Amino acid sequence: MQYTDGTTTINYQHKQIESDAIRSNLYYDFPAYKEPEVVISDFVTLKKEYPFNLPLDNKITEVEFKLDKTNIDITGNRISANKAIFIEAHGSVLRVWNSQVTPHNVLGTQGNTYVDGYDILDFDNNMVKCAFTFNRYFWDIPYIGSLKRILLNGNGNDLILNDLDKNAAFRVLGKNKVYVGQTTFDSLTIGTTNSTFNFLDSVCDTLSANVRGTGNIQNLTVKTYANVTLIGSQQLLIKKMEGMLQDTVINGPGKIVFY
Repeated sequence: MQYTDGTTTINYQHKQIESDAIRSNLYYDFPAYKEPEVVISDFVTLKKEYPFNLPLDNKITEVEFKLDKTNIDITGNRISANKAIFIEAHGSVLRVWNSQVTPHNVLGTQGNTYVDGYDILDFDNNMVKCAFTFNRYFWDIPYIGSLKRILLNGNGNDLILNDLDKNAAFRVLGKNKVYVGQTTFDSLTIGTTNSTFNFLDSVCDTLSANVRGTGNIQNLTVKTYANVTLIGSQQLLIKKMEGMLQDTVINGPGKIVFY
């Protein structure tokens, strides 16, 4: 691919009349002159390297996902997916979203600047002009730590998480599935609409959950205290240890069963 430096200049001038046949029919000679040059410039900013904020010099403890029909696995320092994904870091927060790339071959509104490249949507759906597609299916994150906070927005996603902090919080919107490797939590906070959590026989000391729509929590045991709000018609089955205390709020025909 070829790229301009962002500036296109067009120069032109009128031709002087030199024909003797024409001159002989004129009452006087036109003086020779040079028409002032007309300059049209384009200013095109084209990113030629990964176009997002990616310092990764802080330990990552939070992840924000914007995904659609994607399988994501975070194990150790690697994030892998079945589709191309972008990532960017903002302090301790890592953003992960689907790679949406559209090719283009013309940039600029004036002049004749032609550039082959790509339009890329960033995490906030802003258009970024770049030279390459940056399609990556996995990323190694050197400073990823025990994750404390997980946000997921989208539908049809499968999220597999390991190495979570003992005090973890989830907020998951859309119809998704979240799988959490067997973990012993001190406290666990879950907020979801229409998503299913499978904790694979994890245990938590205290649970705070707000479950809406078709959301559900599976294979989780609570030791000391559970505060659960259920809005919808589904049935939540939560294992409990002897002596566990509970507070529940139910809005709708759904049920919460501690067993």
